[in-house]
Amino acid sequence: MCLTIQKDWLEELGINILKADSTAKYYSFKDKTLYIDEIPVDIPSLCKLYKLKDGTYGYGVCPPSDDKKLKFVVSENLTFGCKSKYLKDMLPYLPLKDTFNCMEIPNELIHIDDDLGESEEISSIPMYKVTRYEESLDFYNSLYINYEVEPIEESK
Repeated sequence: MCLTIQKDWLEELGINILKADSTAKYYSFKDKTLYIDEIPVDIPSLCKLYKLKDGTYGYGVCPPSDDKKLKFVVSENLTFGCKSKYLKDMLPYLPLKDTFNCMEIPNELIHIDDDLGESEEISSIPMYKVTRYEESLDFYNSLYINYEVEPIEESK
């Protein structure tokens, strides 16, 4: 048997943990540690070798068989991802390029790296206030998100 670990393995691990845990909002990776909602995860104790229905093998957290068709927003540069329903909560902490945007999540996930600035970290304090946030689904189950934020002024 041959097992290959893909380049986006941490993204897949984070998403599978979010799928398996209905209370989890987001994952992030910093200082060589995976965090789920700011709680460090012991990757070696969590990960297992598993076999998928198609006969291939994986290593990590086996995706739940009752796939709930959740949608995710992810960033390879930040090694971050969240369930789309928590994006509004996470926007103030992300290094956004623009103060407004419209995104479409047609399938399971969307990569938002083009919407982010140069920083490679999620802020520990809010940098923005969300002033408008709207979600809508179209006939084909694509999720559209429109948002506007404004920078939070630092108190002097």
